Amino acid sequence: MLSSILHNLHIVVLGGDLREITIAAELAARGAKVSLLGFDLYQGEIYSKIHKGLPEKAEVVILPLPGIFPDHSIYAPYSAEKIDIFSIEYLLQPKIKLFCGKMPELTLQYLQKLGVKVLLTANLPEVAIYNAVPTAEGAVETAMREAKITIFGSSILITGFGRCAKYLARILKALGASITIAARKKEDLVEALTFGYQGINLAKIPAYAAEYDFIFNTVPSLVLTEQVLAQLKKDALIFDLASSPGGTDFAAAEKLGIRAQLLPGLPGKAAPVSAGKKLTEIYLYYLEEEKGGKQ
Repeated sequence: MLSSILHNLHIVVLGGDLREITIAAELAARGAKVSLLGFDLYQGEIYSKIHKGLPEKAEVVILPLPGIFPDHSIYAPYSAEKIDIFSIEYLLQPKIKLFCGKMPELTLQYLQKLGVKVLLTANLPEVAIYNAVPTAEGAVETAMREAKITIFGSSILITGFGRCAKYLARILKALGASITIAARKKEDLVEALTFGYQGINLAKIPAYAAEYDFIFNTVPSLVLTEQVLAQLKKDALIFDLASSPGGTDFAAAEKLGIRAQLLPGLPGKAAPVSAGKKLTEIYLYYLEEEKGGKQ
């Protein structure tokens, strides 16, 4: 079904992963004129209605959820060369709409000075909710592939009890694991107990660390310190789902012989089509809202 808001709207999708290819295809199918950049290394098929290359103009620019890094480069794993926000500087005209996961404050100020209307999509609660599902599923899939034991019957620690942690705990419990939640807030620990999980304060992890076969971290600050890691079983596995640099002392883990992985961008790896379609709906909502309401 075509969306009238997209008819002949010039949209640039710059950088990203398979989610952005899905977004570009969805928007083109709904009547937008879409240009896709930063995918010269991508070997798969790209929708025929998508233009590859820079357009003369754009009303909307879509950047990936990992966004713009401090060196001004844009997350673009399928690009042969580093691309940055200045590569489309000529498109950044007043009132253009730019969706981007996150960016440095100075970059945001620069764009706002140009008159660009920026929406930081990583801050949107609906994006966080949708991302929690493929992130959790991708983490479980990775753990099942990497481990030499089953999830069933294992003892698992999940640090944090936000959206992703809650969904992750549900999956792991359904697979037969014993779940412990480590959190700072008393209300999170009480809620964890109501779901049938055990709960400990984050500060008490060292006292219980030796019990766990798997640790999944969702806290975006250092919680799995060298002190914690030193107490783990040597065959314990750590999967860090927090934003880079994660909440694990990876240097200490390597020194201690503990296997620890940072798992960034799981929605783009585990379920990119589903994630891309959900993001498309979110972007459409905000474009339609700006034009005076849903179509």
